[in-house]
Amino acid sequence: MKDIIINFLQSHYVWLIAVVAAVVSLASEVGKSILSDLVKDSLISKLPPIKKIKLWRKLQQVPKNEYIRISAAYLLRIRLDNNYLLVKGHRVKKFQPVGGAFQRYPNASKIINKLGILDDNKIEIDDINRGDLRVRVPARNVIDFLKWFDTGKDRETTIEREFREELLKTDILPTDLFEHPKADFLYECLNFHFSTHYQCRELLVHQVYEIHLNDAQREYLRSTLQHQSSEWIWASEEVIRHLGYEGNHKLFEIGDHTPLLISKNNNLFTH
Repeated sequence: MKDIIINFLQSHYVWLIAVVAAVVSLASEVGKSILSDLVKDSLISKLPPIKKIKLWRKLQQVPKNEYIRISAAYLLRIRLDNNYLLVKGHRVKKFQPVGGAFQRYPNASKIINKLGILDDNKIEIDDINRGDLRVRVPARNVIDFLKWFDTGKDRETTIEREFREELLKTDILPTDLFEHPKADFLYECLNFHFSTHYQCRELLVHQVYEIHLNDAQREYLRSTLQHQSSEWIWASEEVIRHLGYEGNHKLFEIGDHTPLLISKNNNLFTH
């Protein structure tokens, strides 16, 4: 039996070498492909999303361990003709869009711990804002935080909570007519700057949504255009762009971020 095997190997030596070479080559190519995919996936995971490259470049100039204050919130555009519905802020007593910070859910603790994220230390934590996405993130992990945020995983992704709290529970709008708000996502605005007020680098993430209005809702809102209230107003586009001024006359105190209701190209800060 041994002799038979030896004779077979000798007579088919060239053919066997060719087969082995082919197998090795194939394995090598597969290995290269696997390695290539692994390297590609690793590189992709390190690169910032295209829309965040400008922010990533700015972050390269910041010490990696410096904490960046991040506030991630949604704003609701409720528009009737050329007028926008604004409400009085709870902390900053200025008129601003309906909306507020997104909330994170308990399961977010895993990513929070992984990225070394701390609670915000600029606004006192209470029962209302506990769990809000106002946090401090090491500069080296800001892009990873935004990648997680963009997935919508383990965080609030709807606009109903603030709509109800700011408009329905306050009786600004009637619940029977506006109980089930529908909205479309319009755009996201990133503003990275040094906050003079908080004396730290800050990233403001605002997502803007537009509330759909049916005929009945539109008719009701039109009846309130001339209404005077200390808690809510209708403000024209021009007044909002000038933060409450009409010519040289100041009509209202309007929040700095309010112009984002009009266009994502409104630069809130110049540095």
